[in-house]
Amino acid sequence: MLLIHEAHAQPAGAQAQILFEEAKQLRNGGKIAEACELFDASGKLDPTIVTTLNRADCRERNHQIASAYGLFLEVVRNTRGSIDPRIQEFFRIAEEHAAALAPRLSTLLLTVSQEAQMNGLEILRGEDVIDRALWNKTLPVDGGVYVIRARAPGNT
Repeated sequence: MLLIHEAHAQPAGAQAQILFEEAKQLRNGGKIAEACELFDASGKLDPTIVTTLNRADCRERNHQIASAYGLFLEVVRNTRGSIDPRIQEFFRIAEEHAAALAPRLSTLLLTVSQEAQMNGLEILRGEDVIDRALWNKTLPVDGGVYVIRARAPGNT
C-alpha cells in the first residue's frame, strides 16, 4: 500500500529556530565559522534581537571584529528606549560589547582627491563598489587582505 503525504513548508520562524539550534551546537563544538553561517541564515528567515546578538557573538569569536561591532550596534539601535527588562538587558549587553570592540577595530581609509573624482569613477573593495559617500572616510573593516581597484568606464 502506498501512502502519500502532502508536504507543507515550515513557517520561516520554525525553520529559523532549527538553524539557530544547530548553530548553537556548532558554536559550542568549536565550529565557529559554520555556526556563523547558520546564525546568519536564521536571522534572514526570522530577524530577532536574540539571533542578532548571537550573530554578533559568533562574529567576535571568529575574529570578525567590525562585523561583530556593527551587529552589536544594530541591537543597541533596535532596543534603545525599551521598558521591557529583558530587552533592556539585551541593550546593556550589546552596548558593553560594542564599547569593548571599538578600540580593536581595523579601519580602511580610501583617499580620493577632488581632482581624481572623474565622471564614472568607481572604487571597488574586492567585487563590491564602495559608495562615493564613503570615500575619504575612515571605515571599520574586518581584518584581512583586501584588493582595492578603481575603474572609470569611458575615461582614458
